[in-house]
Amino acid sequence: MRSRSGEAIGALDIFTRFELVWSQAETLRILGRVYHALDERARADAAFDAAIEIYRRCGAGQPWIDRIEKARQTSPKGLSTPAEQHTENNGGSDACGPQKLSTRLEMG
Repeated sequence: MRSRSGEAIGALDIFTRFELVWSQAETLRILGRVYHALDERARADAAFDAAIEIYRRCGAGQPWIDRIEKARQTSPKGLSTPAEQHTENNGGSDACGPQKLSTRLEMG
């Protein structure tokens, strides 16, 4: 499971470098679920909060924020690979403009 958090952090760095904000938010959702499964609640909450921050900054609708809140409340049992967890379309391009994450999530 810890290797999955490392993979997600690596992906997050790439998405940040190329300003792919929708992908950043999705990766943060997945990373939050991984941290939740590892019982690292503070890191999980930081990841979920950062995803919500991205969606708000981009003007995404409430359903996107609700999706993150649902992930925050859902038990992570049976968590699979990030690719398998990505079951919904990201809804569009990463066109809400450049952004830098205010919260850096790193493995301890």
